[in-house]
Order: sequence, then C-alpha cells, then structure tokens
Amino acid sequence: MKRVLVLGSTGSIGVQALEVIEAAPDLLACGLACGARLDGMALQACQHDIEHTACAAGGGTVPYDDDLCRLIDASAPDLVLNGLVGAAGLRPTLAALRRGVPVALANKESLVVGGELVAAVGARSGGGRLPGDGVQ
Repeated sequence: MKRVLVLGSTGSIGVQALEVIEAAPDLLACGLACGARLDGMALQACQHDIEHTACAAGGGTVPYDDDLCRLIDASAPDLVLNGLVGAAGLRPTLAALRRGVPVALANKESLVVGGELVAAVGARSGGGRLPGDGVQ
C-alpha cells in the first residue's frame, strides 16, 4: 500500500487525486494540505479517514509551516502529490525530496522557480519527481 500526501487537496488537482486514490486498491491518502478552504479539507479528511491535515489559513491537525515539514513527518508518506498553487509548492517539494520521498508534481511553478535546485536535492537524496499523473 502506497501512502500519498495530497498538497492542494481542495483544488481541482487535489479533488481528482483523491478520487484516483480512493479507486486504487494499492493507494491510501495519508495527509492533506490546503490554502484557505479549511472546511472543505476537513470534509475530505472525514470522507477518506485522514488524520493529518494542515491549512495555510490556520487550522488542521498539524501546525502549518511554509515547507509543510510537520505534515510530511506526521503523515509519513511514500509519495507527495504537489498540487499547490504557484511558488508556494517549492518549499514542500524540497522538504519531501530532502526526506527521500518522491514527489508527483502537478505544480509547474516549483520547477520554473527552482528547477535546478529541485533536481539537485532530488539527486542527492534519492527522492525522485514524477509528472502529476505519476500517482496513478
């Protein structure tokens, strides 16, 4: 069973990712993060029996930090799906890769802003990156 942390869970990518995870017998959503839609994320957590959540606007079960290290550590994912909007996705991408956790990027800004850095950290840690549809 592969544990997947979904960043940007209340956006279109996150919603679709949760549908794919729910339908796949070998995937399990283990954590969620969102920007401002705390109520939506709380509903997702309830529907999918997810304990670990963080919201940039405040709330969730894990204190929010800009690189989402606390959420990554608490949820212990095998894969991080990054669907965060804009440059906000860079720090969590790097945090996951530094921990050796592969990242499925559905956030092009992380590569536009820090592509060389993301590649270097991934190479050093052994964490890889996949296109966002790599979660399937």
